[in-house]
Amino acid sequence: MSETTYNNILKAAEKCFAHDGFNGTTMDQISKEAGVSKGALYWYFKSKEELFVKLKEKNVAEVLETLTKLFAPMKSFDLKLAEASKLYFSLLTPRQRRVARLNMEFWAASSKISELNIMLNDQYNKLQAFLKSTIEGAIEKGELRKEIDSESLATILLATLDGLELHWTILEKDFDWQQIHDTFCDTILNGLKAKEKGERL
Repeated sequence: MSETTYNNILKAAEKCFAHDGFNGTTMDQISKEAGVSKGALYWYFKSKEELFVKLKEKNVAEVLETLTKLFAPMKSFDLKLAEASKLYFSLLTPRQRRVARLNMEFWAASSKISELNIMLNDQYNKLQAFLKSTIEGAIEKGELRKEIDSESLATILLATLDGLELHWTILEKDFDWQQIHDTFCDTILNGLKAKEKGERL
């Protein structure tokens, strides 16, 4: 199996699925976009569903790898939040709208593709656990208030980001992402930071 061909097929599939959706995309389209024969395409992927799931699997791995690098243990929570949110919001630009639409396609198809549903749930659980652990680490260091419920906060952060992406993608709402980023970080940090001694609550 050629890794180059495999990755080229995934890139082509990403483009096709983002443009025409899962239901509107055919294996013929993907093979033409990838520059491979239909027979070769089926040699790498047995079905459109399998290709779709493998594409999501690749995306999940990339997201977790990126977060692991951004959330290095030695960094302060302020810096982790600022860097992660800056990266996230930088991806929500007109040029990247097709990528966000692909995420919506994954969500929509998950109710019909059990393997994809399991993967999305696993991704959510991993992201929530990752954020929960990061928050708990910041609480232990005294960066955040000790009474904060880490699991609830992780859930709220994920829901906020998912909601923004949903509005931006499906409703095609255009935001001032720099302002959103600044407000997001300022609101989160001011609401969560541990108070200095003598500072009024």
